[in-house]
Amino acid sequence: MALREDLIQTAVQFLGNPQVKASPKERKTAFLEQKGLTQEEIEEALKRTGVTPATPAAAAAPAAAAAPVVGAPQPYSPTGQPYYYPQGQAPPLPPYPYHQQQQAPPNQWGWKDIFIGAVVAAGAGYVGFNALKVCLLLLAPSSSPPPTMF
Repeated sequence: MALREDLIQTAVQFLGNPQVKASPKERKTAFLEQKGLTQEEIEEALKRTGVTPATPAAAAAPAAAAAPVVGAPQPYSPTGQPYYYPQGQAPPLPPYPYHQQQQAPPNQWGWKDIFIGAVVAAGAGYVGFNALKVCLLLLAPSSSPPPTMF
């Protein structure tokens, strides 16, 4: 079966992504297999990006390099197990509470809000009605003296 060059080029671009480079080789190959590439095509894409197959000796070397130094202080998890981070990477910082986005509460009207609105509306209506009544009585011809406001 001939190699599909377009799929290999896409796989090479995928494998060249910095985030993908940091992931383990098994995960990369599993993803590419999921996308329909054959094992030969995956090996060709890995060869073009410079990723070499892992040997047992090469896999053991990073594990030995990541071993903690005796006597050096190690951060521990809540379970008591030490954290291990890849070489050259610092542990992630906890989220700063003031930078967290808080969601606005849902816009719901309680009975108190409705009651206050009804009282304000009724008061404004009463004042408006009396003001209109006084204005109309002043404009209407009458022999009686002008009425008082309240």
